[in-house]
Amino acid sequence: MGKWSKSFNWKERLKLRDLENAQKLQQKTDATIISTKANYRGIIQERIATFVKQLEDNKIIVKSIKDVVDLMKLDIELLGEAPQKIFT
Repeated sequence: MGKWSKSFNWKERLKLRDLENAQKLQQKTDATIISTKANYRGIIQERIATFVKQLEDNKIIVKSIKDVVDLMKLDIELLGEAPQKIFT
């Protein structure tokens, strides 16, 4: 077995296979994260649009805009930006 392992370079081949599998898994994970962020952004943008429409129709009296600001910050974070740059 040892001779076969050496002659067929099994250790190196296993390392390469493990690396390829890790790269494939990382790509799938990245795609899932991007898709999930896009879905969340869609939901957040819908909520913001609903709030703005209700605000424009005078259906909402603003006492505290904290929830909307929190949604806006979350939307900006999902874009990969730091909200403190925009909101400070």
